[in-house]
Amino acid sequence: MNSTVAETMFIIAMLLSSTFMLSLAAWIRSYAENFAAKLIVYWAAIYPVLGILAIAHVVAPDLQFARTLYAVSNAISSLVPLLVFLFTLAYTGRARWLSRRVLGVFAAWYLLLAGLAVTDPVLGLAYGEFVVVDGPITYVYGMPTGLYSVLSLPVWLFMVAPPALLGARALSDTGVTRAQTASLFAAFTVPFVVMFLWLGQLVPVPANGAFLFGSVLSGLFVGRAVDRYNLFDLVPLAREMVFDELNDAVVVVDRDHRLLDYNYVAIDTFPGLEGEIGTNVTELVPALAGDDDGDSEGPFPSSFTSYRDGEPRIYDVTVSHLPSEENCHGYGLIIHDVTERRRRIRDLEQQTTQLERFASTLSHDLRNPLNVAQGNIQLAMDTGATERLERADDAIERIEQIIDDLLTLSREGRTIDDRQFVGLTDVAEAAWKTTATADATLEVELDPDTGVFADETRLQNVFENLFRNALSFGGAGVTIRVGSEDDGFYVEDDGPGIAPTEREKVFEYEYTTDSDGTGLGLAIVESITSAHGWSVHVTDGHDGGARFVFSDVDLVDGPSSATGQTDGVGPVAPTNTEP
Repeated sequence: MNSTVAETMFIIAMLLSSTFMLSLAAWIRSYAENFAAKLIVYWAAIYPVLGILAIAHVVAPDLQFARTLYAVSNAISSLVPLLVFLFTLAYTGRARWLSRRVLGVFAAWYLLLAGLAVTDPVLGLAYGEFVVVDGPITYVYGMPTGLYSVLSLPVWLFMVAPPALLGARALSDTGVTRAQTASLFAAFTVPFVVMFLWLGQLVPVPANGAFLFGSVLSGLFVGRAVDRYNLFDLVPLAREMVFDELNDAVVVVDRDHRLLDYNYVAIDTFPGLEGEIGTNVTELVPALAGDDDGDSEGPFPSSFTSYRDGEPRIYDVTVSHLPSEENCHGYGLIIHDVTERRRRIRDLEQQTTQLERFASTLSHDLRNPLNVAQGNIQLAMDTGATERLERADDAIERIEQIIDDLLTLSREGRTIDDRQFVGLTDVAEAAWKTTATADATLEVELDPDTGVFADETRLQNVFENLFRNALSFGGAGVTIRVGSEDDGFYVEDDGPGIAPTEREKVFEYEYTTDSDGTGLGLAIVESITSAHGWSVHVTDGHDGGARFVFSDVDLVDGPSSATGQTDGVGPVAPTNTEP
């Protein structure tokens, strides 16, 4: 090939490559809101300078000028591997190594190396001699002195370390971080390929010109990491120490809530996350969409409940903004399973409440029938009137009934650990069969497949107590109806109802309007409800009676749906209340 034609093609190639790298630097500069991004901007911006020097080197009018250009070009190019090395340390979470003292040492080393190169035409300390390479393109390169070779050794470290660190990182990373790291690994491995091609004289151009050609490929990989994988939005920070080693699920999403990364605990807890990079996380874990009626602050709920292995699990969500210096580029979610902690808190609260109520019942409700029994027995002994013994027997029976109800409360009020799918229709009908219902009517307005996760025996006890309460106040011909609510179910009757002023009192331990009752039946209902983590309140029935509404209940459409929830990814119910 004619040397003039070769030089012209080389110059055009240098100009195009320089223009590309300059454009890349300008584009990345818009993301340059952190230390790592600024390093890449400097890295890309150096190559256009090297391109101009490479062009001047090729068209130099004499050998002396070519030697000077070579020395200056080498002084500048020594900065490239140093910038890549510093970027890699920052990217892989080792920025803490870059103290002012360390950066000062790097700066001193570079200034010394660059100073020796730039002053070589005068002092001759960098290169012992220069070799002229003839070919389609004529250029020179210098043979380094022993001093310059020793001082240049860190350059090799700076070239080898980034691919090694990034390669190790790519093998341990998951999700978008692996793809991001792989792109950077490819980008900073290109210089090795170029170096071996140049040493093998397969690229007959000045060394810095060859590296500028390679920089285009490196730039493409870096651009892919920035554009496709949000390189400078979410830079991994000590991932093996902070991310994967956490015992909690960690999920990283971008500003649009698209999944970017997760740790191993996250995919154990929510298997649906695995392999779904780029998908909106609220589609994979619906509870993270929050609840318009909730009191969540920020883009995600502060807590939610999900079914896993057939039982509800409660998770607290800590949301951290992942900002640049000015904007939020994403969110880090730490999802902590607080089921056991909340269960212990609820147990302690319930035990404390029960102890207080038991003490009140023992001091009031048992004292009266006990006094009645003692008084009548004494009168019977004094007068021989046997009817007094019958009254004493009635009082003792009442004491026995109160004791039985208290024992029921102590058992049924314990927090429920083991749950299974229970069909509401089935449990209501079973409770109806075990209750003396006389001429009463039961209407179940539920899908036969609708159910809940609950303790079946205790849930049946709830229905039995409500049925007995309705029969007691509504009469033998009362109609009782069971149906579904938006967030639970209800049991209502068409009896006389409960006055609004009395509705808050009916669940109290000592409240009753029946002289023969213990006042503990509805207290048992409330206690079992709380043990399930639900709530219950009274309102007007459809036909004027009393309606007991159970809320905060996750209704499940059939056993198959219940099974689908055990993986922790199915339909869930957000909650933002402490137990």
